[in-house]
Amino acid sequence: MEIVALTVLVVVLCVAVCIATAEVLKRRWFPEGTRSVTYTTNNIGDRPRWALTPTSVQRLFEPLPSNSSDAHQTYEMVVKPTRNTVEILIFDEQGIGEYTKLSDGPRVGDIYLGVVAEVRSGLNAAFVDIGEKTHAFVEMFATDVSDMSVGDRLVCQITHFQRGSKSFKARDRLVLDGYYMSITQDSSTISVQHLQDHIRRGDVQRLIWEMRQRCKERNVGLDIPKDIGSSREKAYLKDLGALLSKLRDYQTATNDPSVKAPTRLSHTEPHEAALDLIQNALVSTPKPFRFVTVVGGWSSRFIKDFEKRQKRYPDSAVASVKFRRKCPYRRHHLEEPLATVRKDLSSKSLLLTTPSGGTVIIESTTACTTIDINSNRARRNPKETQEAFLVRINEESTAAIARALRLLNIGGIIVIDYINVEGDGNSTGVSTRARLRNHLETQINEQVPLLAGSRPPKVEVGDISELSGVLDMVRQRLGYSLWQEIRPCAPEGG
Repeated sequence: MEIVALTVLVVVLCVAVCIATAEVLKRRWFPEGTRSVTYTTNNIGDRPRWALTPTSVQRLFEPLPSNSSDAHQTYEMVVKPTRNTVEILIFDEQGIGEYTKLSDGPRVGDIYLGVVAEVRSGLNAAFVDIGEKTHAFVEMFATDVSDMSVGDRLVCQITHFQRGSKSFKARDRLVLDGYYMSITQDSSTISVQHLQDHIRRGDVQRLIWEMRQRCKERNVGLDIPKDIGSSREKAYLKDLGALLSKLRDYQTATNDPSVKAPTRLSHTEPHEAALDLIQNALVSTPKPFRFVTVVGGWSSRFIKDFEKRQKRYPDSAVASVKFRRKCPYRRHHLEEPLATVRKDLSSKSLLLTTPSGGTVIIESTTACTTIDINSNRARRNPKETQEAFLVRINEESTAAIARALRLLNIGGIIVIDYINVEGDGNSTGVSTRARLRNHLETQINEQVPLLAGSRPPKVEVGDISELSGVLDMVRQRLGYSLWQEIRPCAPEGG
């Protein structure tokens, strides 16, 4: 009996210690006012535990406390590499500003050997079976479509992802990227004006002449970016030779019976694509990243691969990157807002709030994305006029909209329904609408996606309607869209 009583006592003490420890950890990681982490799976049940899946999107727009990390005095990049995916976040002073996910699937730039399924002479294009679920719509640059027929083999390169029921878009003119340059098939454009800045000890003009000759013989265009370069002549000749050799192999595959079609000839792995993405962001950002934080079991491999690039580009912004493996705000400010249940979202809309209590409702329709602004719980100050109050709500909402466009990567036609401001006279209303439109353009320019590199998405902003206060704009969407992921996985009837 004494042994049984002692055993029970030990068990009770162990349970008490576990409960106390859990309470301490709960207070440490989940302070008062925040929700605990809830991990979910998709319909198949195979969603990774750490997958960055958005839920309460409102939390993504909440500013981080000033004492959460010294890294938020400037930009910081957080990378989560796994076996088949790489997730990248960019933090700034306001919290999470940008997010993208690279998975092991078809990617822009992949090269396929396809089979022509349909010829469109009027469009100078063809639908080509590339082995994916849908055919690719290939625009012809280097091939005469009148000489093509169904069943012909064609090498093409993906330029745009499929969206909805639309096909992949591709081209038959290949563009290949090397370490220090890019070449374009069947193009006479040659851009080597930056070589003088890179080559230090050598005859630059002789090098330019030799590269021009090689490009002329193979009928390819050449482009050398001004930000990335090598100080050695041999590096450029070696890079150009490797690209020309790849191009020859792709051209040979068309007539090689041993190469089956359709098949993928070239594919960028998620890790390599992430390295390219980070490199472009580092080179093009107006602010230097203080840290690149790499977390997860694949961090060592990722950092090792990136360090090879640092040695390859000793004079660029890539070489000055500092790595770290610990993210001090990882759980509270990264895992919680991105991995909890999608509780506050409906299937086609999400709700954001402004600092004064106004609301921004973003909804998706078949033709466009609509954004509605309401004053909601916002209250006018006693010394504030009604017009000034509405202008303040509109401007606060504009800042939230610009940040949402960047973080969620919303593209296409976007219609914004502002709160209509009626001034005492016609001139007052016109100036107020012009001011609001300029404020939107300013906010969009300040929220340029860094992961887009040197080619940010194109944005065109229209005028605000005098009758209804509606503004229409068009935004180009490049790459992964967090907004596209949110909508299909949201609960029904929300």
